[in-house]
Amino acid sequence: MRLTEIVVVLSTLWFAAPALATHFTNVECPATSASDETGEQETAPPQHIGEISVQVKPIFDLDKPEENNWLFRGANALKISTDQDVVEDFLLFERGEPYNARLLEESERILRARKFLRDAHVDVDDPCAEVVNVNVSVKDVWTLLPDVSFSRGGGENSSRLGFRDSDFLGTGKSIIIVRKENNERTGVLFAFEDPNLFGSHNELDLQYQDNDDGNVKHFNLAHPFYSLDDRWTAGINFTEDQRDDTLYERGDEVQEFNHDEYRSSVYWGFSDGLQGKRTERWVFGYTIERSNFASADETDPNRSIPVTREYQYPWISWQVVNDQYIKTKHVNQMSQTEDINFGLNAFIQIGYADESFNSRDNATVLRMQAFQYRRFSEELLHYYQFNANSYLHDDGPRNQIVHLFNRFYYTPKPEQQWFANLELSRGWNLFVDQPLTIGGDSGLRGYPIHYQNGDHRVLFNLERRFYIAYDVWSLFDIGGAVYADYGRAWNQGEDNGPNGGWLADVGFGFRLSPTRTGSDTEGSVAVLHIDIATPLVRDDDPELDEWQVLVTLRNRF
Repeated sequence: MRLTEIVVVLSTLWFAAPALATHFTNVECPATSASDETGEQETAPPQHIGEISVQVKPIFDLDKPEENNWLFRGANALKISTDQDVVEDFLLFERGEPYNARLLEESERILRARKFLRDAHVDVDDPCAEVVNVNVSVKDVWTLLPDVSFSRGGGENSSRLGFRDSDFLGTGKSIIIVRKENNERTGVLFAFEDPNLFGSHNELDLQYQDNDDGNVKHFNLAHPFYSLDDRWTAGINFTEDQRDDTLYERGDEVQEFNHDEYRSSVYWGFSDGLQGKRTERWVFGYTIERSNFASADETDPNRSIPVTREYQYPWISWQVVNDQYIKTKHVNQMSQTEDINFGLNAFIQIGYADESFNSRDNATVLRMQAFQYRRFSEELLHYYQFNANSYLHDDGPRNQIVHLFNRFYYTPKPEQQWFANLELSRGWNLFVDQPLTIGGDSGLRGYPIHYQNGDHRVLFNLERRFYIAYDVWSLFDIGGAVYADYGRAWNQGEDNGPNGGWLADVGFGFRLSPTRTGSDTEGSVAVLHIDIATPLVRDDDPELDEWQVLVTLRNRF
């Protein structure tokens, strides 16, 4: 696919998307001007923010008999409550500033996305008063958790043992110390994250992993576009990752090699802020991408390993965000309030890697993305996402990948939902270490991980979801699903080996979502998936189990 074709696809998505405008709730106040006894107009003084009252409620409400027990009282007592100043530092307004209802709603969304808070509400005493007093209410969650898990997916096991705290000493900072083990590596992770460094809306992220096949170092310091009306961004980051990579066929390891990866970026950008319901952002940066490969102990000399590559390039990006947020439930979470944007979010980045910048080759580097929620009716919701990435060399594209995701949510009853997911992916001249794969870890739950690979991939999932019970024992929500999966990954025009055709499976599972603990991901709550699936297409594969049991932790239903 050429650059012009990708632009046409993105433009089509842009203009075909319906403009489903949603508006902030506006309160009708008395007229802001009136006539005095002489008949002259008197304009009411402008409104401004008065007092800001922040209330951080405990994890459990002891006024409720079902939550007033020794265990929950102990949890409340042991949890160091989030400091009120930490909560206030996330807000987009301060005392004495002009009152703007939109900023209150966006501040509520920002608080709701924090990993260490829940049930955020921002409201006012009297929206028509000259001095508007604001009330901010959030609830604590239990954040100091033993990070202990065992997962089995696609015939492979993984485990974690350690602890994490997403609200260390009530400061909103996150620390993680955990030992991880999966089918590819074992190691220890140390991580620190501050989402609001010194209350400045800057972010700091530090990570170090000591693995048996290498180590990972990560640093990120950034001032993001914190709000829709933010006017600038800047940042610097780097990641060094030394590891052994593995390639698979039918779930079996067929090649292994050393991979020494380095990536760093520095950038600065600006925006005119929110103009009506739309904000546009321009960012300029410089990126280094380097991947060195070498043979490992288990390398098969009869198979190739990737060629070392390096791209260094300046780039420019443009992003547009349309502000059409609503609050809803039963999209990606269970009982948690979700902020869904019906406005289009689109992004494009273009860079040029040249040998004069120490790149190994000359290439135009392209990144594109567009995504949006659309509502066809009160019961039917649609989400699409389009991604395109490419290194356009003089002799043609390399590692060019186009993805199109479509998800449909049909909710005829509050306790039931039909969910359909269709993913289409196509690659051209893919890097050896980055094939398109499909298996138990990527949507085909009845098959081992990395069961098929190639430069084409299609996945279709159909689920009947059930929301069984909410806040059971004041600890978690329970859901369930029955489903069918259908898909394939292949190389066009090539022999794709045994069981290389279309695959299908059916299965059922349960979902557990904690309601009083912190999360690993901003804006979502962890959901434990327990699935049992059986493959319907076996092609006499002797190593394919009749049943696959998957226990995984995800950030959506």
